[in-house]
Amino acid sequence: MKTEYEIYMNFKKAEAEANKLRSIARSMKSLADDDFEGTLGRIKKNWTGENSDAFVAKARIVKDKISDTSADIQRVADTIIRIAERTRKAELDAINVAKA
Repeated sequence: MKTEYEIYMNFKKAEAEANKLRSIARSMKSLADDDFEGTLGRIKKNWTGENSDAFVAKARIVKDKISDTSADIQRVADTIIRIAERTRKAELDAINVAKA
């Protein structure tokens, strides 16, 4: 059986990994919303015509996929935390039952 210290340390490790994923998700969201959109705006301003419109349309699809992936990564991080919290609670409850 794990000790309380091991349980808390395992939770902290899971929390740290989830925070890394959240940071990645934020970076991707910023990339899609700010950097990518700004670049597309400059392209539209400096490049006109049918090919420009087609390129920007395809680039917006990529931008949307980046945003969707960012949201998926955020959901994974949230799920990791929920599972870690449940696991921590179950393991601490098991210790308390064993002590009783």
